[in-house]
Amino acid sequence: MIVTDAFDKFLENIEPDSRYKNHAAEAHTRVRDYLQSDDSQFSEYVINSFLYGSYARHTADGNIKDVDIAIITNFNPASEDDKPSNVLPKLKKALTRLYKDPGATDYQRKSIQVIDPLPDEPEIELTLDIIPVVLTGTDQDKLLVPDTENDQWVESHPKGHLIFTSTLNDDQHGQGMFVPLVKIMKHWWKQHSGIEKAKPKGFWLEILTGYMFDASINTNSEHFIAILNNISNQFSDYESLSEVPTLQDPGLPGETLKTSMTLVEFVHFMDAVNDTLALAQEALASQDENESIHLWNNIFGEDFPTTEKSTSLDLSKIVEFVKTFTAPKEQYLRRDFGISFENSRYWVKIDAWVTKNKGFRDNYSSRLPLIQKKAKLLFKIIKSDVPEDYKIMWKVKNTGREAARIGQQRGEIIWDLGGKEKEESTLYTGTHFVEIYIIDSRNICIAWDRIKIRIP
Repeated sequence: MIVTDAFDKFLENIEPDSRYKNHAAEAHTRVRDYLQSDDSQFSEYVINSFLYGSYARHTADGNIKDVDIAIITNFNPASEDDKPSNVLPKLKKALTRLYKDPGATDYQRKSIQVIDPLPDEPEIELTLDIIPVVLTGTDQDKLLVPDTENDQWVESHPKGHLIFTSTLNDDQHGQGMFVPLVKIMKHWWKQHSGIEKAKPKGFWLEILTGYMFDASINTNSEHFIAILNNISNQFSDYESLSEVPTLQDPGLPGETLKTSMTLVEFVHFMDAVNDTLALAQEALASQDENESIHLWNNIFGEDFPTTEKSTSLDLSKIVEFVKTFTAPKEQYLRRDFGISFENSRYWVKIDAWVTKNKGFRDNYSSRLPLIQKKAKLLFKIIKSDVPEDYKIMWKVKNTGREAARIGQQRGEIIWDLGGKEKEESTLYTGTHFVEIYIIDSRNICIAWDRIKIRIP
């Protein structure tokens, strides 16, 4: 069912609080005005300034936590005196004069970051990222931005990103539906991942949403489902990919968006897309408004409104359906263990030795046409180029109606006990996943593999 009023209220709930809006506006105005004043001793370099990023594109989900400010300057990228290593210290010195606290400003790769807490709530911090840029032509053309890693000026086009979003959202194209959809997608991903700064990050997700956007749709619920469905179709082979797929940079034709997302993070993102898609389709198909709202609430969390009627609804049918696609105790390496992923050259390959599979000889799962219930599986490393002295973690995930009926969905992560093997039994029908994580001495996952087992 299309629950328009509930989605309208949901969008109201995830809008930034007025205190955050007012503080962000005051903070970026103060910085921009100051840098153009004589007091800053930086004004001789300043031509103008503009806002960019999700704040400027109005696609931030929830309270405003960061504002990106571009300062258009007259620095000469061809001059040795105007290398990024010389420019950023000048900007930092000026900002330190304004904030009168050296600890409030810090170097980033391409900018100076300022921490500006809310006046009455100092524990709530607003981050300002101030980046000096150089025009390459007109005000609407590409810019040069400093890159301290290589001490060079590199091309960027933040105004191209603003144009990309505003065009998709305008009356001629998206009838104002695109920006709310981006907020919905960002909120969904934050809700599902359960961690701050989950990958893919917000900008990558926003551009992906733009490429998957269908302007012919006119309700938020159908837009959300269409985006998930388009993503699912676009990357239907995501489990067989050898690297994270690329997205074209809408501001720089011929260039791709930079991302530090690893393949395992992309695979887990796609898992979330497909699991959520099934729930969302059920919510849309439901003819009962309260049932539909309850399913949407499961997807988006407490910010999605419920009704008085839905609190007295018989939820047994809904709960069973939701459990079919979720594992309530599912764990994630970064969220639950603080172990991050790294794009490395190392790789590992696992397979499962299958025994007691009625009607088939013992063999590896990759060579069997069918694996039945009550078979025995021994997951093991088949090939790997990871040097010794590493630790192993295993994850077994199973969902499906049969496991859900008796509360046996799984998704926990456990440490290997030293044998570099994981023994399992096929107790329930459905699709199950086993993943292996190779953890190095830095407590970082440097290699990963997944195997899918289908039990008919």
